[in-house]
Amino acid sequence: MKKTTNPLFIILTLFISQYVYSQNKSSKDISINVLKEEAWWGGITNRGTAMPFGQNNFSFNLLGDDDGNQAAPFLVSNKGRYIWSEKPFAFQFKNGKLLINKANGEIIVKQQGNSLKTAYLDAAQKYFPSKGHWPDSMLITSPQYNLWIELLYNPNQADVAKYAQKVLDNNFPPGVLMIDDNWFNYYGQFDFNKEKFPDPKALIDDLHKKGFKVMVWICPFISPDSEPYRELVKEKLVLMDNDNNPKTTWSTSTKPLILKWWNGYSACLDLSNPKAKAWLQSK
Repeated sequence: MKKTTNPLFIILTLFISQYVYSQNKSSKDISINVLKEEAWWGGITNRGTAMPFGQNNFSFNLLGDDDGNQAAPFLVSNKGRYIWSEKPFAFQFKNGKLLINKANGEIIVKQQGNSLKTAYLDAAQKYFPSKGHWPDSMLITSPQYNLWIELLYNPNQADVAKYAQKVLDNNFPPGVLMIDDNWFNYYGQFDFNKEKFPDPKALIDDLHKKGFKVMVWICPFISPDSEPYRELVKEKLVLMDNDNNPKTTWSTSTKPLILKWWNGYSACLDLSNPKAKAWLQSK
């Protein structure tokens, strides 16, 4: 990326330093001029093919929509500028301007340095700092073998063992072996299905001896009318439905939210609730 040495840009940075728009001003649009050769990234991961933003028209509302992938109320530019909020907002690039509206919380617009790196590092340090914990080194130094392509919804002990052996027979190194969806009985009950995995401990012990580490796929969804569902609804540890009534709060809601996702209709753990997080970890 070409660094600018334009004095006008340096002067502009002095005026941009930091703007904070609080909740009571969220009804007002925030309009920012896109600088010459400025490119923006972020907001919605699944629209990566439309990035960088800035030169073409693009709009998205982050409230309640992650477009089937990861989303974050964070935009960052190669000119050292970034936008951050703890709550979702709508953003639009149009006619050389970046418009922020429909904000659900404080909006921060800040200049830090004059590069993508300086802006990102400043935002990361302030708003989503690293905890300093490394993932298992095998996730970086070794291959990750995902059995979804081979087995789809039918992971089973015999085929998992065969796949691992074929990896070694073809002189590939052992790595992280990922057993994907449907190894359990149903969503929310995370025990191995005994028909598919009659002795999961023996299987995993054997994979460990061969140098593999095993990862199993889980999700926050809960099959309706199951034992975990009834337990979680009783404790209100799933997302609750307000029936489109904005006056209904979490404490007054009595109806669990049933979501449509790629595997049908399910309730969903409310992982903003520490008790729901503890429930999942206990499994």
